[in-house]
Amino acid sequence: MLCFIEHQVSVNYRTVMKSSLSNLHPRLFKKELRMMIDIVYLYSTLRRTGPTSQLYYLLRHLDRSRFNPRILTISPEPENSDFSRFKELDIIIECLGLKRKSIFYSLTKRKNRLLENSFHIVQSYGLRADMFSVNYFAKENSVNITTVRNDIHYDSINNNHGLINKLITRIYMNNVKRMDYIVACSRTISRVLRGYGVSSLTINNGVDVESFLPLSREEKSKMRRKLDIPNDKLVMIFTGRVIRSKDIHTLIRGFKRSRISNRSILLILGDGDDLGRCILEANNDDSIRFLRFRKNVKEYLQVSDLYVSASKTEGMPNSVLEALSCGLPVCLSEIDQHKEVIELDRKAGFLFTRGSTESFAEELDRVGNQDLEVMSRHARSLAEKEFSAKEMSLRYQRTYEKLLEKFPR
Repeated sequence: MLCFIEHQVSVNYRTVMKSSLSNLHPRLFKKELRMMIDIVYLYSTLRRTGPTSQLYYLLRHLDRSRFNPRILTISPEPENSDFSRFKELDIIIECLGLKRKSIFYSLTKRKNRLLENSFHIVQSYGLRADMFSVNYFAKENSVNITTVRNDIHYDSINNNHGLINKLITRIYMNNVKRMDYIVACSRTISRVLRGYGVSSLTINNGVDVESFLPLSREEKSKMRRKLDIPNDKLVMIFTGRVIRSKDIHTLIRGFKRSRISNRSILLILGDGDDLGRCILEANNDDSIRFLRFRKNVKEYLQVSDLYVSASKTEGMPNSVLEALSCGLPVCLSEIDQHKEVIELDRKAGFLFTRGSTESFAEELDRVGNQDLEVMSRHARSLAEKEFSAKEMSLRYQRTYEKLLEKFPR
């Protein structure tokens, strides 16, 4: 039985319109019936992650006079849930309340109830949500869309679970191939999908450029005092999960080796299973601060001078886009996803060889010879022109319109 996280009174638009327009001319009836598009967004949970933020941006800018959205989550919300933020959008949110271990047993029991509601579009993200979409929402009733946000090829090769991860990847790709339509969050992910014989449309991740704003010099100085960050230091920052694929060790080693480390500090915001090893790597260096998880990430970005990332793989990194939007130049590992960003404006940042401490240190030393204010303007302009959350949402909305023409239901 579906458990309602938020109870709202809703009206099935199609049922009402059918009764009120049944005597009209068929063409007029069809036109009026398509005035409202019903969409269900399928997610495992609303856990606070990059993909969840992208869903929030999409819904925040959704034209509610044209689209009628609903969110369906599979499992109960974890402690680090973004549910309260979605609640403010006045959208019906339903939860199946399934535990991960009971998902396959429970699906059959809930199948009929799931199919009671008919949607024009079912958009999902992730293995579990995609399985729901292709198996338990009838193809004749809905257009099924998935958004792929990670480098599947890298995960299948480098994940510690080896053969198990490759099996999961195969299952995942089989589900993706059964979709009516596939969206990739970057051109790099789209190329990865082509390697699996899958065609996709690229819609870049977006960032809230109206919220992630640069500060003036005076505002920045005031905020630094509030956060206990010295005004006479060059501040570098990393935000995100502290896990092996992010390669924080290269950041720490390269920072300590660079010539500008004596007049800089490195802030690392985030938690993860690699945090303990990273703290040991820093070896009590006062210039490296581990701030763990912080709710006010934006403030720390706004008071920083340079964003750094040594990540080994990404989809289209939210943290990089947020940094650019705050006017931060970026120094990034030379992976395809990062190159995709820098190639749009090479004055917005630097690239260094992935996994190379020496290369990272050299690029940091270049920072001392650059006009960071000029680079900051280029970074902000890049975010506004190429990665606006509003434009990302509009692209999805235009895609929905075209899909209903291509796959009439």
